[in-house]
This record gives sequence, C-alpha cells and structure tokens, in this order.
Amino acid sequence: MYVPNYIPQPIEIAGNVAEAKWSDKLLYLRRFTLWTLWSLLLAVIFSQWINFHVPLLAATAMLVGSVTFLAIARNFTRNSTWEGWISIPLFVITLAFLGIFSIQMTAVGWPIGSAIVGISCASLYAYFCGRDFSFIGQWVLSLIVSNVALASYCLVHHISTFQSAHSLVINSVILTYFCYDSASIMSRRRIGEESLASIDLYRDVLNFFGYSVRCWQHWKRHQIWTFRKS
Repeated sequence: MYVPNYIPQPIEIAGNVAEAKWSDKLLYLRRFTLWTLWSLLLAVIFSQWINFHVPLLAATAMLVGSVTFLAIARNFTRNSTWEGWISIPLFVITLAFLGIFSIQMTAVGWPIGSAIVGISCASLYAYFCGRDFSFIGQWVLSLIVSNVALASYCLVHHISTFQSAHSLVINSVILTYFCYDSASIMSRRRIGEESLASIDLYRDVLNFFGYSVRCWQHWKRHQIWTFRKS
C-alpha cells in the first residue's frame, strides 16, 4: 500500500552537485560561496554610488518585485540556455535595489550589511576546510567567529547596544539561511552553475510562497487533509 508523504518531494535534477564526487562538490562550494560574497560586495558598492533618497516602503517594494521577477525568470527558463542571459541582468538590478534597501534599513537601525562578515567567514571555511567540509561545521564556526568579530567592532567603535544587537541578529539569521539553503540548492544545480546557484539564494527567499502552493497541490492530488464521506 502506497502512503504519500505529507509534504512534496524536493525538486531534484539529474546530474546535480549532490551526486558528484567529493572533490567536485568542494570545488563547487568554494566557487559558490565566492560568487555569493561578490554579489553582496556589489550591493555594497551600489549603496555607495546611489545618492538619492528612496523611502523604505518603496525600497522594499522594489527589492521584492525584482526578486519576484528573478523567480519567474527561473520558472520559464529552467534547464534552458536562456536562463543565464535573462537571470544575470535581472540579478544586477536586484543587487542595486538591495543596495538601496540596505541604506534605508541601516538608517532605521538595522545594518543588514553586517551579514557580509558571516558570509566572508563561511567563504574562508569553504576554502580552508578541505575534505572536512560540512554545512554544520560551516554554520557553527562561521557564526562564532563572525559574531565575535562584530561584537568586538561594535565595542571598539562605541556603537549603541541597539544597533550592536541588531547587527548580531541579522548576521546570525542570514548566515543560518545561507548554510541551510546552500545544502538544498546542491540538488537543483550542476557543476559549472555556481553563479546561477548564487542567484537561487536570493530567489529562495520567496520560496515560502511557492512551496506553500506546491504543498497545497500535493495535498489536493493525494487527498491529504481531506475528510472523505463515509
């Protein structure tokens, strides 16, 4: 008797990174973390170039809208050579909006740029851990080192307790998301798709909504949570 799972199976593609040999996985992870770090640094550069004021609500709408377009582009160009040509230009625009959003968030006491410290530590771990790489190890060590570094910086520069606490919270949340989603993306990408996998990190922020729809469709198909008439 077949009993369906309560949640749908994760999306996987043939020949994904998770199926590759360990040396290829490690090379992929190093490139992937570096691409992610570069994307955050590019968002910081955009934030320094942009000199006009955008209200926080408008900046949030711009960022969410651009990430939504990225997700739509992924759905329509999946496994196509057009994916990179369409996603990368949209991604650059998304990073510009992220830079605008970070300016406004910092202005209200939430310095989201502090997440760069955690991602930098995660990148260093990927490069120096060798064959001992594990996502748990990457998360724990990067979390400890980055939070200690941020706390020390805040103490030395006499940053308020309010902003210091927010910096640590932001760094911890984004680093946790990064390590968790990095493991998930491996089953959806192949070797050589590191840049697109990095873009998936941003797309997956909205994955909650898409995953909710998948769950509903899965429950409807298998009549889960449906009361049958006796």
